[in-house]
Amino acid sequence: MNSRLPQPEAGSNLFRDRLNWNTTLHMAVRALRRNKLRSTLTILGITIGIGAVICTVAIGQGGSQMIHNQLEGLGTNMVWIEAGARNVNGVQTGNMQTKSLRVEDAKAIQDSVPLVASVAPNVDGPLQVVYGNQNWSTHYRGVSPEYFGIRRWTVSEGTLFTQQDVEPHDQRVPAGKNRGGHVIWER
Repeated sequence: MNSRLPQPEAGSNLFRDRLNWNTTLHMAVRALRRNKLRSTLTILGITIGIGAVICTVAIGQGGSQMIHNQLEGLGTNMVWIEAGARNVNGVQTGNMQTKSLRVEDAKAIQDSVPLVASVAPNVDGPLQVVYGNQNWSTHYRGVSPEYFGIRRWTVSEGTLFTQQDVEPHDQRVPAGKNRGGHVIWER
């Protein structure tokens, strides 16, 4: 054995004997008091670092949730079939005059393709809306009741229209609500 190192006595704890916790704590507090600016800046740096990590994780999770919600809003395995043209990122892909798809085509797709769970035929186009002395240029989309389920859309107030509302081909739009909360329909 090396004769320079002191040998522990029988029954003693070398770790406890060499490390006096009270002395260590006293030295640490004294070092913090002597270097107040350095200690404060260190604590501030650690706090800012932890806060930055927490904010980064929260922003990442929020962005991930937003993307998830947008993808879920598209519907599960949704396929969009259109006749005619489409304006994609400012590029006209046809002449918008082709109107070859009919409601019967949507029913035929649903009947002949076993993996298709639901079909929602719709029609859309530009529209000039006039109400009183005001008018707006806008875009309309006429959909069937199945459209909302496919897109996973819900209403915050009231009810969605049903197939019985669609059958008479009533060309009305909701114009607002009366005092009782009932929808006012106008032609």
